Amino acid sequence: MKKFTAVIQQFWEEKPLTLILILGFILRMISVIFSHGFGMLDDHFVVIEPPASWVEGVDQNNWLPWNQENAKPTGHSLFYPGLHFVFFTILKFLGITEPVSQMYINRFLHALFSLLTIIYGYKITLRLSDKTIAKQVAIILAAAWFMPFLSVRNLIEIVCIPFMMAGTYLVIKALDENKSLFSFFVAGLVIGFAFSIRLQTILYIGGLGLALLIMLRWKEAFVFGFGFLLNAVLVQGIPDFFIWGYPFAEFIEYYSYNVGARNEYFTGSPLMFIEVLAGIYLLPLGLALLFGFFTSWRKYLILFLPTFCFLAFHSMFPNKQERFILPIMPMFLMLGMMGYFYFASTRNINLKGKLNKQMKVYIIIFWCINILLLPIISTAYSKRSRVESMVYLSKFKDQIHSLFVEESSRESVTMLPLYYLGKWVPEYQLGSKMDQNNTDCDSFFTKASVYKPITDSACLLQLPSKVKPEYVLFVGDQDLDQRIEKTRKLFPNMKKEIVIEPGLIDKIMHWLNKWNKNVPVIIYKSGIPVDQVN
Repeated sequence: MKKFTAVIQQFWEEKPLTLILILGFILRMISVIFSHGFGMLDDHFVVIEPPASWVEGVDQNNWLPWNQENAKPTGHSLFYPGLHFVFFTILKFLGITEPVSQMYINRFLHALFSLLTIIYGYKITLRLSDKTIAKQVAIILAAAWFMPFLSVRNLIEIVCIPFMMAGTYLVIKALDENKSLFSFFVAGLVIGFAFSIRLQTILYIGGLGLALLIMLRWKEAFVFGFGFLLNAVLVQGIPDFFIWGYPFAEFIEYYSYNVGARNEYFTGSPLMFIEVLAGIYLLPLGLALLFGFFTSWRKYLILFLPTFCFLAFHSMFPNKQERFILPIMPMFLMLGMMGYFYFASTRNINLKGKLNKQMKVYIIIFWCINILLLPIISTAYSKRSRVESMVYLSKFKDQIHSLFVEESSRESVTMLPLYYLGKWVPEYQLGSKMDQNNTDCDSFFTKASVYKPITDSACLLQLPSKVKPEYVLFVGDQDLDQRIEKTRKLFPNMKKEIVIEPGLIDKIMHWLNKWNKNVPVIIYKSGIPVDQVN
């Protein structure tokens, strides 16, 4: 045992990054295997469902112009979903068509890609500070309670991070080693992929260019900007031109929509994202990092300014969701650590020693709490009831021609992931307040999207029998008896099949915030004969 400990200690001193990467890989593989489902709405319904439907010849959300009456961009960058279209096409060619199996592979690839965040977190910190701080940054990026779970998700706010960090590192390295202008061009090209994945990263990219200008590196800033623009034209501009008839159509629509609807979503305090950044690294370490972050601006301007630009804009913009700030999460950690220790180094020896001792205490507290949270979050089955309801029905997909999702206890209906059903059938949705402009049933019959909101469940009776819903899914158990009784008037032979419960984390999140629609799904057979035809 002593020999093993000595080997690990030697490895930690000589090759810390290798050891940290092994740890990060193991933790991410645990999430690959056990953390099924999806984290938030966008990492499934924006990234997975559309390209998976395209492979089957269906445009499930009517994103593409040839499936729209009045063609208009949706404001979603098609780059990352486009990569998934290629991914699903290759899997179909290889004969891997079962959704759960596909997502194992998907999570594995994202786990590997996320290791770049650890690598560049270490390298950037090592360039700007020292090995001791670089090791602390890297191991937190590898094993923080939220990292394995997020690293295997299809969340664009996470997937863009390796490109942001790679581009940043190339700039810092080029400045440090007095590299040629071509190095700044390459950095711009690389970081441009972050923009095509998460459009808001243009704030960070612009901040990085601004930092070069402030440092009087005019040529470098211009060449860096040219590299970014070239990437944007090739990856965003030209594809949009061929699809929509003009370049950057999706970006323009995204900008227009978000400006116009800036007050229509959740609006939090200007301090919300600062609280999120400090909170995810747990207290008291999060507060120490916050202090270090705001004291780092002069010493580490090249990293601070782009991070601050991103943070400042999102803090001022009304529409706020916690995930919006995730792209700068590693930068906040690096700047917080480096800024804290730099502040200590500028003070007298006694104060410096005291601060370093305090930081050790903060880190110990962090790891004590982190060790408790890590296995729970890393293995969490997120949105279990939604996913498992479709996985259950996939066993009968050959008999299914449509589904009826009843959630009249709420204004809006929870979208169920048809990808896991393995069949793109109409999903008729009834909430308490759907489109009140619909006074008849014609609109939902003709709506091209597979998700069809209705104002009156009686509309289902006007469907041809061969496409009436074979299954009724009651989302949530609020007022369930009344909802079942009302629905039974439409389907007298309706029979209960199974109740799919949400996972533990889902239940906790729903308890903390009722906006998290993590509720049971109760599945009934509608009782309509499968072979009945008008």
